[in-house]
Amino acid sequence: MKYYIVTAACGHVGRGRYVAIDFPVVAETSGEASKICRYIPRVKHGNKDAIIKVREVTRREYRLQQQVNDMNPYLQARNKREFLASGKNYDDSRSISELKKESNWKPRNDKVYESREQKTKWKLDSFNSYNKLIAQEVEYETGFAM
Repeated sequence: MKYYIVTAACGHVGRGRYVAIDFPVVAETSGEASKICRYIPRVKHGNKDAIIKVREVTRREYRLQQQVNDMNPYLQARNKREFLASGKNYDDSRSISELKKESNWKPRNDKVYESREQKTKWKLDSFNSYNKLIAQEVEYETGFAM
């Protein structure tokens, strides 16, 4: 298993706008990491260019990004009122048209979603791979296999 940080365009910050957020993902390949990230809540699912960048990182960088995301008020708020109550605003949001210019975006009629069975399989695979990773860490730190 490899560690990746996937930069994705996240929504609910205003009409036609997005916020770029880095998500830590564990996957076999960068393509699989981008597919897993596409179905994380708040990522713009309907936009084919929602995945901005994928990069492989070390385990330490992966854990650091998890801690950063745990403190991000945008990711912790359950709705817009909670986010605004924290005293933050959407100053770092950018226009979708900028993202479209950067990535040669073309309008299309078909959805990015694949079949429900494939989406469920990706979620189960990522969950199983995460459990294997946890078991390896426990075995490494304690010396006992789970």
